[in-house]
Amino acid sequence: MSDFIHYRQNRNSDFFGSVEVEVFTEQNLPCVMQITNVEYKENFMVNGKKKDRAIILSFQGQKPWICNPTNCKIIERVLGKKNAKEWISETIELYVDYKVQFAKEVVSGVRVKAEKFVKKLPLLEIGSKQFEACKKALTSGYTIEDLRIKYAISEDVEIELNKKEDVNEAV
Repeated sequence: MSDFIHYRQNRNSDFFGSVEVEVFTEQNLPCVMQITNVEYKENFMVNGKKKDRAIILSFQGQKPWICNPTNCKIIERVLGKKNAKEWISETIELYVDYKVQFAKEVVSGVRVKAEKFVKKLPLLEIGSKQFEACKKALTSGYTIEDLRIKYAISEDVEIELNKKEDVNEAV
């Protein structure tokens, strides 16, 4: 848990915004979010003002986010999916753009990075502690695909992981 408290965290908003993204940035973390739900809303309130319509994205453990038309276009282009419901379970990376034009003012706003988020996994190396743990995991029901969620696995490493141990039983 970080000791960082953003000076605007006490604002009264039910929606995810630039403050939340800046908290990630201050902790040197990318603001990577997995979309858990997408809904289209009409005639609802945002910070005391009526909003005609919007697409709302939900992220695990965060406030919902109003995805403006610009960000919707970026997500559609990055993911290649026009049906926003198909964005569920996809991962996007957000950042703060300090040059967003809003009602004749320049303000900070949340933007989606224009390239697909690709999780960089650590490379699994033969003989490492992680390699030995993975080898043990394979004997207890895990699959190579389960391990690929956490590690980048080369063909050579996969071959070594799949080798059966010679068991010499004493007679």
